[in-house]
Amino acid sequence: MSEGPIPEPGDGEMLVRAIYLDVAPYMRARISPQKNYAAGVGPGDVMLGGAIGEVIRSNSPEYKPGDFVVSDLTFGWQDYAVISHSVVRRIDPDLAPLPCWLDFMGLNGLTAYIGLVESGGIRPGDTVLISAAAGSVGQIAGQIAKLTGCRAIAVTSSEEKIARCRELGYDAGINYRTEPDLAAAIAKECPDGIDVFFDNTAGPIHDAVLQNLATHARIIVRYRGACGDLRSAGYRPTVHAPNLSGPCPNRGLLGFRLSAPLRRGADTPC
Repeated sequence: MSEGPIPEPGDGEMLVRAIYLDVAPYMRARISPQKNYAAGVGPGDVMLGGAIGEVIRSNSPEYKPGDFVVSDLTFGWQDYAVISHSVVRRIDPDLAPLPCWLDFMGLNGLTAYIGLVESGGIRPGDTVLISAAAGSVGQIAGQIAKLTGCRAIAVTSSEEKIARCRELGYDAGINYRTEPDLAAAIAKECPDGIDVFFDNTAGPIHDAVLQNLATHARIIVRYRGACGDLRSAGYRPTVHAPNLSGPCPNRGLLGFRLSAPLRRGADTPC
């Protein structure tokens, strides 16, 4: 921990007091010495991360003291930050409790919604399979799929997580750690094939799903560098990059980075 004077905002900036700080898997990649899609955090630097906070002083005509905002990753793990109005969204605590704006009302929800609805084009009756289904995005994605009238299949790493996914509305779950033949297990749950695959993990799960795609299936590849590739920071499960070299006719591959939903969300009135 280090202490310093509270900074003063410059032109177009504002001083924001943190109420809630974000803790998320992408931080694993940011503290790793390995080369990544973005610069890492060095010893002594403020840890990157989003925050929910209250505007204390403002030199921006867009915000006034007392406004509640959610920021992008530049806020960092600190009590106060001077930030530009361009990296925050105003939030309404009457619409949802403050912590929700770092979860389903924030990047997690935007990622799940844009990935499934806009990129994946899910339709009623689709079979949707979601890897890392018990994760922060997967839990929301499964509920969006069900609300759209789809059949939602969870792939996760334990029976406890499968039970949680079922509580959220998933129709079925597959424990990839205990299945000796993952492709066969997916085929059993999805006998007519998978229409939409929300790929949060890559690796063997991805390869097994590719063997079970329906004609005209869509694959949403969540940008792994942004959400914390499992290979980062010294963690070494059996995971490798997506294998798209094999035959995969009449399928579509779609991808987006975490920053894309953030920009879209900034344009969305609250």
